[in-house]
Amino acid sequence: MAQARSADTRVPNDIGEDSGTTDPEPDPVPAQPQAATYHDNAAVMGKIFFDAPDGPSVCSGTAVEDPARPGRWGLVWTAGHCVHGGAGGDWLRNTVFVPSYNNLGLEGAARQSAGEDRIAPFGTWWATWARSAPEWVAQGSPSGGGGSPFDYAVLHVQRQGEAACCRR
Repeated sequence: MAQARSADTRVPNDIGEDSGTTDPEPDPVPAQPQAATYHDNAAVMGKIFFDAPDGPSVCSGTAVEDPARPGRWGLVWTAGHCVHGGAGGDWLRNTVFVPSYNNLGLEGAARQSAGEDRIAPFGTWWATWARSAPEWVAQGSPSGGGGSPFDYAVLHVQRQGEAACCRR
């Protein structure tokens, strides 16, 4: 360990032109199905649904424990562009987190007949507030812009049926 080198190397501002080559395509790795109970030992990941200016949209997020409510999932980490439009934009609306969302690969009538317990096994968690880095709000853009390094956000969520609490 004493001989280990730091991996922190700076990239020069002028790195030259694209050489036009890429890494070779990796060989496929056979996957094995996992038992559905894996979520007991893993972060609760899911989908975030919201209304954007151009219509309904979706992002991914990960539930984390709320330090204000130990032992409870109350916060969801996601990208800043999933909660705010960036420079010149606004906060996105009607935001809900669906942990372990399962779209079942179904469409139309088959999807309509699937029970909510299969699509949203842990229910729906409505966002009560959202925060994003001020740099994303001021500089972010659809292509990243100057706010790219700050494209992160947190949602405070409330499970469906819970009493409103902990608003900040």
